[in-house]
Amino acid sequence: MKTIIILIVASAFLSSCGEAQSPKADNGGVSQIHAGGGFTFLIRDTGQPLSMGSGNGDNTNNELWLINDSTGDKRLLAACKDAQEMENEICDIESPQFSLDKSRVYFESSAWATSGAIHVVDLKNGKEKYLCPGNGLQVIGSGKYKGDIVTSMHKYRGGEGGSYDHFFVVGPDGKELKDLGEELDKSKLH
Repeated sequence: MKTIIILIVASAFLSSCGEAQSPKADNGGVSQIHAGGGFTFLIRDTGQPLSMGSGNGDNTNNELWLINDSTGDKRLLAACKDAQEMENEICDIESPQFSLDKSRVYFESSAWATSGAIHVVDLKNGKEKYLCPGNGLQVIGSGKYKGDIVTSMHKYRGGEGGSYDHFFVVGPDGKELKDLGEELDKSKLH
């Protein structure tokens, strides 16, 4: 139940940011998301089953493409892949967003039972890498943390036991910069 509440709060946060991007259409497993700056993200379901050993077999085997709106040129940014470590596995790609300088694209992938994984693609060299665990993401557009991202993370208490979910500011290198708490207070970003 707590996970559902966290997802609702994260969804409300992303919707309230004004920069959150939502699909234009969902047509046969294809979603187009206007990315701004003359680009569109395309998330395409390959229609192929996943054969991943981690239990992600029920997730969507999809690909993330970047389309130049002027030329129609398409570039594959990320595709689902199996890996020994959950950090390196990709499936159920969603929520792509440009970094503020448009040199990177962040996206979320399904991962653990309690959390997704945030990945980033460097557009200069085409390399994708795991950034951090997280549910939902938003690139911060202004203030002290301009260019960093906000995501909700599931954490475990040390000796106390139990777990909690907080929003965190995360840098482009994956380093946690600030714990924003259970509820997102945008004033903490300035």
